[in-house]
Amino acid sequence: MLNLLVSIFMRLFLLVFLSVMTLQAWSQHQVDGRLTQSQTTEGVEDAYIAVFSGDSILASTLSDKRGYFQLLVPKKTGLTLVVSHVAYEAQQIALNPDSLRNLAIVLKPIVNVTDEAVVKATRMGKDQPGTYSEVSKKEIEKSNLGQDLPFLLNQIPGSVIHSDAGAGVGYTGIRIRGIDPTRINVTINGIPVNDAESQGVWWVNMPDFASSVQNIQVQRGIGTSTNGAAAFGASINLQTNAVQKDPFAEVSYAIGFLKNDWSYKAGNSPLAFENGWNLNTQKRNIVFGAGLLPNKWSFEGRISQIKSDGFIDRSSSNLQSYYLSGAHYGKKSVFKINVFGGKEITYQAWNGIPDAKVKGDAAGLERYYAFGLDDSTRMANSGNRTYNGYTYDNEVDNYQQQHVHVHYSYQFNPRLLGNISFHTTLGRGYYEQFKSGEDLADYNLQPVITAGDTIESTDLIRRRWLDNTFSGFVYNLNYSTKKLNVIFGGGNNIYQGKHYGEIIWAQFASNGAIRHRYYENDATKNDKNVYAKAAYVVNTRLSAFADLQFRHISYRFLGYDNLGNNVTQTVQFPFFNPKAGLSYAANANNQLYLSFSRANREPVRNDFTESTPETRPRHETMNDIELGWNFQNKKQRLQLVAYAMLYKDQLTLTGKINDVGAYTRVNVDNSYRAGIEFDYAVNLHSRLQWNATLALSQNKVKEFTEYIDAYDADWNYLGQTTVQHKNVDLAFSPNVVASSMFRFLVNKEMSIDWISKYVGRQYLDNTQNEERSLDAFWVNDLRLNLATKKLKTMRELRFSLLAANIFSAEYEPNGYSFGFIYDGQRNDFNYLFPQAGLNFLGQLTLAF
Repeated sequence: MLNLLVSIFMRLFLLVFLSVMTLQAWSQHQVDGRLTQSQTTEGVEDAYIAVFSGDSILASTLSDKRGYFQLLVPKKTGLTLVVSHVAYEAQQIALNPDSLRNLAIVLKPIVNVTDEAVVKATRMGKDQPGTYSEVSKKEIEKSNLGQDLPFLLNQIPGSVIHSDAGAGVGYTGIRIRGIDPTRINVTINGIPVNDAESQGVWWVNMPDFASSVQNIQVQRGIGTSTNGAAAFGASINLQTNAVQKDPFAEVSYAIGFLKNDWSYKAGNSPLAFENGWNLNTQKRNIVFGAGLLPNKWSFEGRISQIKSDGFIDRSSSNLQSYYLSGAHYGKKSVFKINVFGGKEITYQAWNGIPDAKVKGDAAGLERYYAFGLDDSTRMANSGNRTYNGYTYDNEVDNYQQQHVHVHYSYQFNPRLLGNISFHTTLGRGYYEQFKSGEDLADYNLQPVITAGDTIESTDLIRRRWLDNTFSGFVYNLNYSTKKLNVIFGGGNNIYQGKHYGEIIWAQFASNGAIRHRYYENDATKNDKNVYAKAAYVVNTRLSAFADLQFRHISYRFLGYDNLGNNVTQTVQFPFFNPKAGLSYAANANNQLYLSFSRANREPVRNDFTESTPETRPRHETMNDIELGWNFQNKKQRLQLVAYAMLYKDQLTLTGKINDVGAYTRVNVDNSYRAGIEFDYAVNLHSRLQWNATLALSQNKVKEFTEYIDAYDADWNYLGQTTVQHKNVDLAFSPNVVASSMFRFLVNKEMSIDWISKYVGRQYLDNTQNEERSLDAFWVNDLRLNLATKKLKTMRELRFSLLAANIFSAEYEPNGYSFGFIYDGQRNDFNYLFPQAGLNFLGQLTLAF
């Protein structure tokens, strides 16, 4: 009887609900349309659209990434549609009941020359033949919970992110299409960020920088000509915050919880729970701005602090940063100064964990103990996935960096825009290490003779310093008509780096004093480039693009000559990098493009300092062919790309020892990356969206020789054994990378995201040996975002909660391997970087 009553009640409820919804639908109109910028005709995202009847709001919504919006309003006359956005002038439109669909609304920026002028020259335009993805301010806010910036780019096609500490704070990195960070060009407002010598980017030096970023464009492949390090497979272009018309202030606080099995229990955690759960990460920041003042000046700033204990033992991070900006917006010009910096103290976790320990293979660990690679007692008392071989209490990386960027843009006339930017980056810091049993001679110290005994080794603590300056200027001139867009630009940047080491303590100090310098090595690098780009509209459907860049590098350093003497040397690299492409618009929704690009890249610092001119590697060359199809309508967007990246003289480690006894990289004649990438987004329902990416690729070295050191049973060196490899996979280049995000819109203020990422097997070297590889993994996150403007005391309240790795997948996205032959048997040792299991990050932001 009860079941029957419940069934009748549910049917009546469903009937009434459907009737009410049907009547409501019949009594309402749909209002929809698109918002575009007056200067570029591109869509305006995150504008607030509301329909008023008198002073009452009947309906409201936000525009999507492409500027589209839709809402339902009652069937009545006298309605007004109001559009507002922080960077555009507000508009009011009286609605005509007979024309409510497909509204085309053009928004005018609040300033004549916008902040986007400084990034236009190095970015890919929407109609240019190239492969790129963009991340908006709105998406950045949803995922910016304290983790480093690479973790905000996890949905970029073909990307793999990793963290040394396992929790996304501290030393992190990103690979795109299997390409490591030293080959990915990074710019901030067109100014280069990559370290001039290593060519890498250390995101730990810019903590919470994402809070000052307006949008991000990631170009895959070589992309367009840019400033700084060679874009040898990808570039990341950051634009800082644009001007807002009203004063504002925001206060954010984030906390993170994770579970681990640390070998030490005290830690730095202010709050620990049972079963290994800890309050592990905290982020605090304040963002503030004056808005656009009557005299057309604008000021804004940010101060941030992030602290994390990490997932790995003792992998703590203490990070501070700031950002200050002042700008004047004239009738024809923008003058802007950005000053920002960061300081980090990070306990080292970059050694990784033996794979046998990670997998709980006690028998496999015996090999590590037998060769003295790890301490058996410490390892036995540590968690399988959290072991850290470092125990010295100040084994830290301590570094700070300050940036000053000055930009000036001037609109000469409606067709001609010029930009020039000056920059200086000051960096100084060290990493500190305890070293046991070091030879005194290696530190320019004499043997110690005491009581008739000669002591030739000592325990010591050393600091390896880097004190550097990176300065220069970049410029561009943009001429634009309806059919032709020409950009002429370039830059001149000078790097000066002082490398030196100090001993701050030694058991046997010999003839050394405190802060005894045991090496000094200065370097200077001058990087000049000039480029010309032209995009021409041939007809209504076909456009052509050409891009020519000349880049010249001069590098002065201390290195070995052919006689083995350490002397100051200079090398020169003149590079010519041409690019060209065609774009064909089949109709309003479909675009096809084809492009060819060439890039050249010089070796990094270690390639020079640890070799002689006789064995020094040559520069690398890549030819990149991209064929793409872009489809877009109101409900869905698709990008399908086929690419072939063909290398000449790619630099890679083979194990070969050169003539100064160093394991340096050597040139591999022929290698390639070829694949297909899908990037798809669709509105499945008014409340359900789906974004998905899929990258399928082959990444091969056609042929190379591997070198392995050989020793007899008494550790006498026997030389190197060679192994020939043909048609093998490139290291860290998975054949499959996929991502998915389902977004459920609970209401206009709340959304829930289910985010998934799959990464196929990655090999730790170029031998394609599964015993030296990282297993494939699949990770799932849940994220809740709430943003409400319905508060009288503040402009907006935002709350985000991320449940990361909800199924506690045990995975390692990064690692390394080495090996040797001992007594006729090969021994390989893999070290991995495990990531945290289930963990939580929550953030509350109050915006005024």
